[in-house]
Amino acid sequence: MQRRIGHLIDRFDGDIARFNEYQITGYEQFVGTRTDVHITHSKLKVETVKKPERFVITAKYKRKVKKELKMKDPTTGLLAVKCYVDKGYEVFIHGFDHYDSDILTHYFGPGVSGTHNGVVERAYFRKLFESGKIKQFGTFSDPVITVVMPFHNEGDEPQRTLHSLFENTPENSFNVIAIDDKSDRARNGALKSFPRVMVIRNLVRRGVDTSRTIGAYHATTKYIIFIDAHMRFSPGWLDAYLRELEKDDKNVVYCKSENIRYDYDTPVVNTSTVQKHGCDFSLLKDGKVFWIKWITDKPKQAVSETRGLMGANYAMTRDFFVTMRGLEGLREYGMSEEFLALKTLWFGGKIIYIDDVVISHLYRNFPVYRTDKTNYYYNKLFIIRTLFTIKFGDMLISHLEDSAQLGVAIGQIKSNRKVIAEMKTLFNKEKKYTFKRFVNKYEL
Repeated sequence: MQRRIGHLIDRFDGDIARFNEYQITGYEQFVGTRTDVHITHSKLKVETVKKPERFVITAKYKRKVKKELKMKDPTTGLLAVKCYVDKGYEVFIHGFDHYDSDILTHYFGPGVSGTHNGVVERAYFRKLFESGKIKQFGTFSDPVITVVMPFHNEGDEPQRTLHSLFENTPENSFNVIAIDDKSDRARNGALKSFPRVMVIRNLVRRGVDTSRTIGAYHATTKYIIFIDAHMRFSPGWLDAYLRELEKDDKNVVYCKSENIRYDYDTPVVNTSTVQKHGCDFSLLKDGKVFWIKWITDKPKQAVSETRGLMGANYAMTRDFFVTMRGLEGLREYGMSEEFLALKTLWFGGKIIYIDDVVISHLYRNFPVYRTDKTNYYYNKLFIIRTLFTIKFGDMLISHLEDSAQLGVAIGQIKSNRKVIAEMKTLFNKEKKYTFKRFVNKYEL
């Protein structure tokens, strides 16, 4: 199974029908929990939970279908679908894995006893689809999420990333906004060859964080996800994200990130790296300001709540990002995930980590986006002065390693204090917690 649409099935405005000895336990995220109609292979009796009437697919009807479709032994699923179609119902199907491919299933294939005919059934289902009499459940007619992907001098990696995205994401479910941060060689044409991709080229270098903010503000979908331009997706990632995003408009969701490297142009998992299972975050730990670290112990549950945010694959509602003013104020590169994590928690949101979904990250020996130490310190100081009290901010700054770059950054922050004061006012207006309650709640 690749589609985690159990949450969509449970919210379906109609009857949920299941067949034969169906199983739900352990597969809830894929198939949901509701059962309104149970269609059995024993006399094909249909037991309806919601409606008082009961009806039976009779032996006479089965003979009629066999003659009409020239089938020796139609499956229970086909008989039920045809019955509903004949009665004029709007029918959506999910899990009929024999109708759209030649993959052998437990119904059809070598060594299978019985007389079901997969070729004939596939042809019949395709005919129903083409006529519009049935539809596949969980398909998308309009994009629900925008993928924001900044890049700078990444060669062919943006195209490879998009190939992986399109191969592993339901059709029509997403848009892409790619921000070319003034690469030396523009590749806009190659990216625009993909459907639903907008390319924005910065005329001057803006940095990855400003580029992400530009992309998010151009998005028109409810949800946005930020990625790097050297990533690989796995099947089912979007459905898993949507399941958690739809629970609360202030949820920020990220998943497992595995490093990959290239072996003769074939991406493989870099097994030399430590396994990552989300990340933890603290304001001050072991003498480090904004301490953030990967969690190496596998969590007991596939979905858990964390305090940190890393991995360059985080998603949220666009409105929540805009309310938080995104990454505004940061320079070039650095501290973006710490900034978003702090804002998310302070604005009353949750950071949700999914451990059984992987979006892999191309391992590099050097960063594509580089920043000097001055900009790194500036971003850290900007976060401190924007989000915290003067007294607490002074304490955090006292723990920063003294250097010439820190001195320069402090001077730049002072010269920019008017902008910082305006951002602080906006932040204080929207934040949910006082400083004391915030620190105590999240034990930061």
